Amino acid sequence: MISPNAANKLLSIADQEGQTILHNAAENNHLEILNCILDCVPAPERFSLISIQDKSGSTAVHNSAYKGYTQIIQCMLSTLSETETLELLQLQNINSNTALHCAADRGHTETVEYIVNSVSIPDLVRQLHMQNKDGKTPLHYAADSGYGETLKAMTDRLAVADLLDILSIQDKEGDTTAHLLTRGGYTKTLNSMCQRLSPAQYRQLLNIQNTAGSTL
Repeated sequence: MISPNAANKLLSIADQEGQTILHNAAENNHLEILNCILDCVPAPERFSLISIQDKSGSTAVHNSAYKGYTQIIQCMLSTLSETETLELLQLQNINSNTALHCAADRGHTETVEYIVNSVSIPDLVRQLHMQNKDGKTPLHYAADSGYGETLKAMTDRLAVADLLDILSIQDKEGDTTAHLLTRGGYTKTLNSMCQRLSPAQYRQLLNIQNTAGSTL
């Protein structure tokens, strides 16, 4: 019978794309196989397996988040400590996207809800401040496609001051979440997301200029 340490080494073998068997099981939504894989690995070794990044810098959690496989992510994160979960969710791929970026980009609200509820509010605030190589936060991605429910899931737990701070983050084009929502014609989504802001805070947000000098 193969030892747990030998099993972990075997399961950590990657293909030409840098993907392990865990990547493949997660990306193809094979929950039973994923459970079997994790059961073969001693608890202290699971984080090292789940956090393996392929050649694009993506973990199995990145790939599952992009496809909206919430149960797959839950299966992996449930085997980790709070500290390990936070570290995993902060990992960025070669585009500097986190798993939350990936889920928000596709409008996978259920997946986003699970991810944001897996961390404390201070850690969530830090997650929402994380910008990719284009300067985009998870909110930028959701706003770009007008995913109102996804935006709501990410911001519902925030204090007003944190909400304003995150909504004011500008990407490399100088665009805020509000710029993207307005440009896409998602006015109702913008108004809904900003309803907790005071009139002065709302004006402050609307007066932010992008690199082209445009406000709202």
